[in-house]
Amino acid sequence: IIECDVCDEAQLQTVFREIADRTPDRKVQAVVSCLASRSGVKKDAYRIDYQATLNCLNAGRAVGARHFVLLSAFCVKNP
Repeated sequence: IIECDVCDEAQLQTVFREIADRTPDRKVQAVVSCLASRSGVKKDAYRIDYQATLNCLNAGRAVGARHFVLLSAFCVKNP
C-alpha cells in the first residue's frame, strides 16, 4: 500500500515513477481511478473529481500507461 496526496501533482508523479521503477519494463500498464469527492460541495468536486483525476491521468502518461480506467459515481449524493 502506498499513500499519496493525489491533489499534489509533484508527489503523485514521484510515486508513479517509484512504482514504474519496480517493473521489468519500467512502465505502468494501466491506471484505475476510483477517486470521488464525498461532500457534494462544488469546490471539493472540482478538486477531487476533476483535478486529482487529471493529476492521476498525467502521472500515468508520464510513466507509459496506455490505459486509464475511470470509475465514477458523479452526483450520487446530490443529483
